[in-house]
This record gives sequence, C-alpha cells and structure tokens, in this order.
Amino acid sequence: MKATDSELISRQASRLLKQAGTVLIVISLLDLVMLPFPLELGDVRWRLNLTTQLIERGIVPMLGMALVFSGYGFETLTGAAYIKPKKLRDLKLWVFLISSFLGFIFLVLAPAHAFNAFSASNQAIAGFKKDAQQAETQLEERLQQQQTQIASILTSQQRLDDFIKSDNFNEEQLAKLKEFQNDPKALEKQTEAIRTNAKKEIEKRRQEAEKKSRTGALKSSFRLGISSLLLASCYITIGWTGLKSENKPKRPRV
Repeated sequence: MKATDSELISRQASRLLKQAGTVLIVISLLDLVMLPFPLELGDVRWRLNLTTQLIERGIVPMLGMALVFSGYGFETLTGAAYIKPKKLRDLKLWVFLISSFLGFIFLVLAPAHAFNAFSASNQAIAGFKKDAQQAETQLEERLQQQQTQIASILTSQQRLDDFIKSDNFNEEQLAKLKEFQNDPKALEKQTEAIRTNAKKEIEKRRQEAEKKSRTGALKSSFRLGISSLLLASCYITIGWTGLKSENKPKRPRV
C-alpha cells in the first residue's frame, strides 16, 4: 500500500473518531440535562433517583472524550500538520471546558447523593414505624372485638350451644370454649398471649425493614459516592491539564 493511501486512511480514521466522540459527548450531555425534568425538588425519592442516574451515566461523556483524543492521536502519528483553529471552534478547548464543568458537578454529586440516600432511608423508616403503629392498632381492635364477642357468647349456656351448632369446631377448640366458660381469666390470658406474640412479630418485621433500609443507604452512598469522586477526579484532571497546556505559550520551532 502506498504511503499516501496510509496517510489518507489515518486521516479518515482521525476524522471519524473525532466526529463519533463529539456526537457521543453531545448526546450524553443532552441526556444528562433532560434527566431532571419534570422537576420534583421536594420529593426526596426523586432527588435520590436523579443523583443515582447522573452518576451511573457519568462515564459516557468520558468515552466520547477518549474517542476525540484518539482522533488527535492518529493525526500526531501520521505527522499531519495541526492548524490551531479559532478558540470558539477549537474542539479540544470545548472538551477541556466541558470536562472541567463535569468534574465540578460530580464532585458536588458525591455528598449530595449520600445526603439524599440517608434522607430517603429516614423517610422510609418513619413509614415503617407508622405502618407498625397502624398494625398494632388494628391488632388491638381485632383482639378486643373477638374477646368481647366470645365473652358475650359465654354469658349463657344457650348462646354457647347455639354458637357451637352454627360452626364446625374440633375437640381442642371446644375444650377451649369450655375452659373460657369455667375460667373467664383464661380468655384474657390467651388474648394477652396472642397480643404479645403478634406485637413481637410486628416489631421484628419493623426492625428488619429499618436495618435493610439503613444498609441499602450506606451501600448506595459508598458505591456511588466513590464512583462520583472518581469521575470528578478524572474529569478535573482532563480539563485542568488540557486548559493549562492550551494556555502554555508554544516554543517556536527552529
């Protein structure tokens, strides 16, 4: 293959990489910009979901930047003369500026995500406590209703006989009814035992749900917080290093 053909292919590859990188950067930025809409700033779950998605998609613009600089790398390898364009049309300058801006954004997102994660966890825990209180209230009402109903039936033998005839009971259940009839305190003892066991189960489920919520918030804060800080460090390094090199005066070639 002729050297000119090789140079042509390298230049085409360079142009394609820069174009592909630019398109990827633009599309990913549009995606990140559109994520917050519609705005629901007062909803902690919305804020948590927003920071999560922003961090998880944060690597995409960096891939576009890698393609752009790969294109410039091809130009350097082929020895093509680089003509520096005007500032507003300099692709590298825009990449450095965008990278610096994204670095700042992801630096802020790390603590913001941790705050939202624990806020959402606290909100969920408050909901678990409210649900547990409602469950205990419903339990108390149900036990009180059952105790009153059984006590009413046990007030007379005729009511008890009619109640037994209207339902199918096994021997153990019939024995319990007889026990309640002979010893009214036995009904209170059984009701209290049911109340205690049910409350223990409700409390156990509440504690398990709270523990799961706190653990999830901690893991999310750590995983996405570290990811956001790593993205921030990479973007800031790319941006600031590039801007510094762009502003550095060029030595004239001899």
